[in-house]
Amino acid sequence: TRSAETQRWFDIGLNWCYGFNHEEGIKCFEKALETDPDCPMVHWGIAYAAGPFYNLTWKEHGEAEADSATKRCFEHVQLARAGAAAASEVERRLIEALACRFQ
Repeated sequence: TRSAETQRWFDIGLNWCYGFNHEEGIKCFEKALETDPDCPMVHWGIAYAAGPFYNLTWKEHGEAEADSATKRCFEHVQLARAGAAAASEVERRLIEALACRFQ
């Protein structure tokens, strides 16, 4: 992104995710979307954060919540892929790696 505000919210969101607070990370990624709705890495961030992780596996989500999360992740991965031409090589590879998770 060329937006400093988008980058700021993305960085904060990713840091929340690294601290296993994916819910707060999603809130930050959503704020980043407000400033740059086409940023592929922001969509990647939502897909990453909304999926299972060490402290909240698919089993712990429950079936309905897991189905909803899977759909949300898939949608945001597709949005990230759609904007991937503007991303760096590393970002494109991260997007494609996450896409494998939600196919």
